[in-house]
Amino acid sequence: MAHTDSGVPLSQRYGLPTMGLLWVTMVASFPAVLIGFDWCKRGFSLKQVLLSLLIAIVVLLLYSVPVCLLAVKTGLSFKMLCHKLFPPAFSKILTAALIFLYLGWYSVCALLLADAVAGIFRIQQFLPALALGFCFAMAFNNLFGFKGVANFARFVAAPVVILWICYLFLQVAPDIPQQLSKSKESVELASVICIITQFILGFAIWGNEADYWRNGRGKAAGIAITLAIALMIGEFIFPLVGFLVASKTGIFETGPATDMLNRLVFGSMGWIAVSFLGAQYFAVNDSNLYAFVHGVETFTKLGHRSVVICLAVLAGVLSVFLSISGATSALESMCGLNCTILPTASVLIMAECFIFQSSVVKGANNAPGIFPVGKSALIAWTIGAAFGIATSGVVPGTKWLNIGIPALQAWALTLIIYLPLRMMELKHLKRIWSAGESSTKAVECVTAMARE
Repeated sequence: MAHTDSGVPLSQRYGLPTMGLLWVTMVASFPAVLIGFDWCKRGFSLKQVLLSLLIAIVVLLLYSVPVCLLAVKTGLSFKMLCHKLFPPAFSKILTAALIFLYLGWYSVCALLLADAVAGIFRIQQFLPALALGFCFAMAFNNLFGFKGVANFARFVAAPVVILWICYLFLQVAPDIPQQLSKSKESVELASVICIITQFILGFAIWGNEADYWRNGRGKAAGIAITLAIALMIGEFIFPLVGFLVASKTGIFETGPATDMLNRLVFGSMGWIAVSFLGAQYFAVNDSNLYAFVHGVETFTKLGHRSVVICLAVLAGVLSVFLSISGATSALESMCGLNCTILPTASVLIMAECFIFQSSVVKGANNAPGIFPVGKSALIAWTIGAAFGIATSGVVPGTKWLNIGIPALQAWALTLIIYLPLRMMELKHLKRIWSAGESSTKAVECVTAMARE
């Protein structure tokens, strides 16, 4: 059962080992390796990279553990939590923002696959055409429902890619002591920490973690350990392998880097690497396309096929444009958006559930909040998300605003605005409640005022 309108029963949930395996496949993907090459190209030292990765993982855990615990406690999805706690207008605006986010990720995934193919087969001059072609090929896969690609990616391609990179880690790990002794710092540590932490947050955070962890069970400590293991594999070992291979070979560009990683394991059989990477990217974009179509259909009456074709065209044009700046730049831009839009909303959900409506966490997941959230959530999210996007440098001409760790600053600003606004809102609503003597009419009045 999908349980689209209720929490997932405990009897139908999975244990932490299963959730851990799922999470490893979700955070351990090939682009995390490629970014390590770029860090080496920028002149980051191994000491700086190691320290920054550990800091990023700690920050990830501070965000992920509470939001995953909330999902386990309630059994509710991200969408249900939003509908339960926030006004309909907030959900609609969030959906509209996500439509553009999924469009961007769809384009970047097609570009990353095109970059891998161009690098392995040394046809870099055809990168824009390949990116455009993959946008349509991935849409074609969705239109005709080829489920075999997703199953192959889940049960074969993802484990093979993880084993591939872990094998390379065992090969390059002995070089770590030597590289640490020769490590020279040409970039300030604070700058490196900000750059790496922002990328890791944007790459590993989903924002809608509740959609997955509602199907799990466990306590906070177990969830923390499970997440930590998955993140150490996907967000520590993967980028570290890229950095170490780049240091050893002097290769920095993503296309040649993919070719080198392929040759170190598969030799001249590039088609093997392409088949595994292709399956992963096709499966990811199948999910992106599904979410995009579902979001668009909430605003329009266009048929499924029309929406898919529109996505393919828009994503194709965007991927060709992004190919000019390169796959790494496109990936970093998407990560800058990804760690702001949905996670900022998740921060609001956690604040509301853990601070203002603890009954949600205690399991009363089907009862509406006594004091529903009004405009405070929308105001806080809009300002926080806008600030995070502006300081991330994603928008052309805003590089001069790129300071600190934009994601953390966005979350902090959102809370700073939301907490006092929500307290004033609750004070006002409770006054109305008392005047209505807890009658049904008072409940209706409170709800109407909160959601106007």
